[in-house]
Amino acid sequence: MTDADAPTLTEVVLDAAVVVRVEVAEVSLTAREWARLSPGDVLETSVRIAEPVALRVNGRVVARGELVDVEGEIGVRIRELVRGGG
Repeated sequence: MTDADAPTLTEVVLDAAVVVRVEVAEVSLTAREWARLSPGDVLETSVRIAEPVALRVNGRVVARGELVDVEGEIGVRIRELVRGGG
């Protein structure tokens, strides 16, 4: 491979993996409540299925969307891109 064939820094960075976290809700528990949890317990969030979810990259909100069914699995339909990571 010659220098002319080598990928640019921008191409390398744009091909890097990015972890996107889908934040559905936040639940506050005491340490005692957390310690009492066991398999099968349900944490109530008071969030409705149709409410927006936040997509975060490196802790910053980058988009908002809604949960959708994709052939029996959960997906997220992007509704808004957040500029500036706010």
